[in-house]
Parts: sequence; C-alpha cells; structure tokens
Amino acid sequence: MSQKFQEQFIGETAEILLENDDRQIYGRSERYFIVCLEKAGKKLKKNDLVRTKLVRYGKHGMYGNVL
Repeated sequence: MSQKFQEQFIGETAEILLENDDRQIYGRSERYFIVCLEKAGKKLKKNDLVRTKLVRYGKHGMYGNVL
C-alpha cells in the first residue's frame, strides 16, 4: 500500500493481528497494512489481537505502540 495512504492513520489507534513473535513483532491492521510494534511492554505471541497507537511510517511500513 502507498505511503501516503498509510500516513493518514498516524495518531490513530488500530487493532493489530500479530503474525509473528520473534525479535521484531509485527502484524496486520484492520486495513491490511503491516504494523511493526516498537514498544510492546508485555509478552505477545502470534495470533494475539492488540490495540495499538500508530506513531510513524518507516521503511518497513507503519510503526506503533501497544496501548
């Protein structure tokens, strides 16, 4: 998806379905784009559904913090 499309959601919250639980935790939003989690704060695992604040766009897509 385009950077411009994804950037319009910065500052909003999104439900993220986690696709991995490795070193870099990431998943997909309800809008189907990838979100990498910067500050998890707790142990998360694949298939968890987490509420996340979208904070920035980077080279790997959107980045967010778990709420």
